[in-house]
Formats: sequence, C-alpha cells, structure tokens
Amino acid sequence: MRKTTRITPTATKHRAYTPLERSKLIDEAERLFEKYLKTFAAAPEAEFLLKRYFFDDFYEKEYLQDNIFFVPRRDFLWFFKYCLREPEARVIELKKRSTSKAVMEIEQVTIAIRRYYTVEEGPVDIIYSRSFEDGRGEVYTLKNTIDAVSLAEKLLLDFQDDPVAAQPY
Repeated sequence: MRKTTRITPTATKHRAYTPLERSKLIDEAERLFEKYLKTFAAAPEAEFLLKRYFFDDFYEKEYLQDNIFFVPRRDFLWFFKYCLREPEARVIELKKRSTSKAVMEIEQVTIAIRRYYTVEEGPVDIIYSRSFEDGRGEVYTLKNTIDAVSLAEKLLLDFQDDPVAAQPY
C-alpha cells in the first residue's frame, strides 16, 4: 500500500505551510512562468529540441499543445511541458528524474495561470510535488505556499546546473 502525505496550506505558522496572499501569489506565478520560459529558451538543447517547434511564432499552435519535451542531461532526465488552454489557462510543468535507476525520487513543479477561475480554484497555482517511482517513501505536495515557490526556483536552478550530456543526440 502506498503511503501518501499531503501538505497543504493551514493556519500554522510553520514556513512550509504559510499560504501566499492572492496578489503576491499572482506576481510570483507570473515571475516564475517567465523565468521558466526564458531558461528553456536559453538552454543548450533549445536549438535542437525546442526552438524549431516551440519558441517561435507558432508555439501556440494546437499540435504543440500537451507535448512533453524530453531533455536528457548527464545527471537527470527532464520533462518540460507547456500548454496553452485557450483562453482559460497557461500551464508549465517541469519534471526531474535521476538518470540512475537506483534513485527513485521524482520532483515536479506545475505553474498554472488562469484567465477565468472560480473563487475556490483561484487565478494561479504553484504546485511542487515529490514522489517515488517505486511507491515507497513519503510523497508530498506543496500548493501555493512560500516553500512551493522556493522549491520551484530550486528545481529550475537544478536544471541550469545539470551538465549537458557529453554524448550528442
């Protein structure tokens, strides 16, 4: 049986559980969204994998939606997804998995910015989750908290610091 723990915003004063106020959350989501796009546009693999299909005038074309771009690096395998669900939302997902079979940890960040939303769902989501491929270990999710923002930035820094594979594609 899979052990699952969900961490969500609560009234406690612990930093990981501190939810961001709505205006600050919107600003952080927009900032992170742009930072993710700029980082992937500048990545060494972008010329081959992304710029031809994604970072041009046609990136909003329907055939590019929901595509996951696989970016193999030396230490980690990266999965990048950009989705524009017209006109409701823009979504970026970044998933990190080790190249070693012994390491089962999977980290994922999802940034969703909605044009139309309900009061319950809100205008943006910044979600960080950590799980394990084999189902063992503690699984947790941080949503719209200070730590979700900092872990989203850390995951992007991990991508930038992961050396490009020595072997050409």
